[in-house]
Order: sequence, then C-alpha cells, then structure tokens
Amino acid sequence: MTGVGGAAAPAVRAFAFAEPEAGGRWGAAWLPPGADPAGVLDVGDQPSAAPLQLDGAEATEPWRLTADPDTELVLEGLGPPAWSDPEARQEEFHQLCRVSGVAGGRPLESLGWRWAREPASDPAVRSFRAVAGWFDEQDGFAVAARRPGKAKGQDEDLIAAALFDPTGSRVVADPRLSTTYTESGQPTRAGVELWIEADAEPDHLYPRRAVGQAVRAPVPWRVAEVAMEAQPFRWFSGGREGPGVYLLGQW
Repeated sequence: MTGVGGAAAPAVRAFAFAEPEAGGRWGAAWLPPGADPAGVLDVGDQPSAAPLQLDGAEATEPWRLTADPDTELVLEGLGPPAWSDPEARQEEFHQLCRVSGVAGGRPLESLGWRWAREPASDPAVRSFRAVAGWFDEQDGFAVAARRPGKAKGQDEDLIAAALFDPTGSRVVADPRLSTTYTESGQPTRAGVELWIEADAEPDHLYPRRAVGQAVRAPVPWRVAEVAMEAQPFRWFSGGREGPGVYLLGQW
C-alpha cells in the first residue's frame, strides 16, 4: 500500500476465493508483514494450511499467488476498491477480484476478495473476525471486526465494512456482524447488516442484509503469534446466493 506522502508501507493482506458450486476449490489467507506466509488451499485433496508466496499489495495491480503443489494464480481487482473509511484511504481497502490460473494442477477461474490495510499489531486487540461474500463481479461485501482485549463480547467489537453493488462501492455507516458458534467454538452461521444512506434521502439509513452458513469445517494454522482459522461459507442475500469465507484470528 501507499502511505501518506506516497511512501510505501508494508501491508497486512488477506484474500479468499472459491468456485461457485458448494464444495468446489477454495483458498484463503491472512498475511501480516514479516511473518512466514501461509494460508489454506483446498485445491484437490483435503484442505490444509500450506506455505505460499503472494506478490502485490496495491488495489491498482494484480496480486500473484504461488504455492505447491502446482498452484499459480493471479488475483485481479474488479472495479474500484472500497475503503472502510473514505477519509483515510491510504489505511485500508477491500476489493472484489477475479482469480485465474492453475490450482492443484487444474485450470481455475473464479471470483474472490482481497483486503489490505496498514499493520494492526495493537496489543490491545486480542482477536479479529473477517467475513466476505460475492454474488457476481459487482455484487459483494466484506466486514472486519476487531475485539479489544478488555471487551466482554461482540457488542464491543470495532467493526468496519465495504459494500459493492453495480452502482459502485457504498459507504457503510453502521456495519453489524453476528455469529453463531458450535459448542467447540467453530462458526456455523453468520449474519451481516450493512446500514447505508438511501440515495434519495441522505439522512435515512437502510440495511443490506446477508446470512451465511458454513459449508465445511474450519482449517487451522498459525501466523507468527496468531492462531488462524479459515472456513468456506455460503451466503444468501435478497434472493441471491454465492460463496465466501469466514476468517478468525486470535492472539
């Protein structure tokens, strides 16, 4: 990413992709600077965490992902990015992307999501949740929630979101994310409410809602001191259905 004054800044990057059909190939990663890069790739056999290389961080350039065995993919942005805070665009962006190349030795063409932000190594934050879903090249969302160390529940999370539709990205005034967990602590369902301004009534907010369902068990791995999990989700919103991801990180 490009910081204030045009200086290059290392970025925390994340991505996810999934083939349209439930049970298809998918992948996800959360990559802070300085850590050995690894993520989940489910491209043929059992899903597992694997070392990978991801080149690129800007919204204006393709990101290139390489991993063994036989995986080389390009993540190209679709349309302009969305900023969680339009007043601080250098700090963070979300973007829908097209993912193409070879995964597990077979051609892959799918949609996905990519996210970059300035490093967030604040020791007061003890966990984060990030969800994303996409329905077509211009229709999708992403929500990121960070939990401060003293917070007692998700009602105290710091939440930011991005919403994409055919008219372009929308500023989300009030994002909300709720999660239902299994007894073992694994996400099984999630609900998203993204409150945005009505075009004709700028002072009136209305919600875009989505409900997600886990389609497979989460895959765990570690990134430095962070315990990560990634899980493919199926999202439903306004009669539409599409793939997505649920990422969970805990310090």
